[in-house]
Amino acid sequence: MKNFHIYKQPSGEPWRDSSLRNYVTDEISYARGQSTGYYEQNRLFVWLCNNNADSILLDGLANLAPLFPFDSYYNNIGAWFSPPPSGSGNAVVIVMGKHNGKVRMIGGNYFNEFPSSYKKNVCNNFFWETIDLTDSEMEKTRYIAFYIQQNMTAEDNEFARTVTQYANIAHTMPVYLMLVGEEGEKNKFWAMPAIVSGHHPSDMSHEKMWGVK
Repeated sequence: MKNFHIYKQPSGEPWRDSSLRNYVTDEISYARGQSTGYYEQNRLFVWLCNNNADSILLDGLANLAPLFPFDSYYNNIGAWFSPPPSGSGNAVVIVMGKHNGKVRMIGGNYFNEFPSSYKKNVCNNFFWETIDLTDSEMEKTRYIAFYIQQNMTAEDNEFARTVTQYANIAHTMPVYLMLVGEEGEKNKFWAMPAIVSGHHPSDMSHEKMWGVK
């Protein structure tokens, strides 16, 4: 009888699993001063932690970047990835900030990877008002994409381009995060490939040298 491949269902739980590591939880750890070393605290994540918004971001990732396991030795999960729902080209975009004293977040996972065009980093105090006045989901998507593009610096674009290259190699989505500045503050941008590190099993019987003469 022919063997049928059973597709594994995606899950958001690895994002919330404290026994696993990913770029977000690493940055949160640095921001809270829980990790030793010489890593500089990222101001975006310091803001998230100070406003108790780190859990909101993880919930957003669990919903927008569902993960599939990659098996390692002895069927242990070596890593988790979030393939683009469209097959290729999808990016997760998340915008966070404070509006009327409340932390807000909006995002999606069918954005396109951003082009390299950019303008100077400017703060738009009316981002959330514009989102609230926009009824169409498609129009909100277009506005969010345009807003982030207008608020990315040259350095942000280079960072996003590098992250996207790594994400494409792993066939997982890049994640772009924008923090809307408060009271004239500049917006803050950050990016990562949607990858959660799993367990690290080993099987040294696979170690070898090989060559052809």
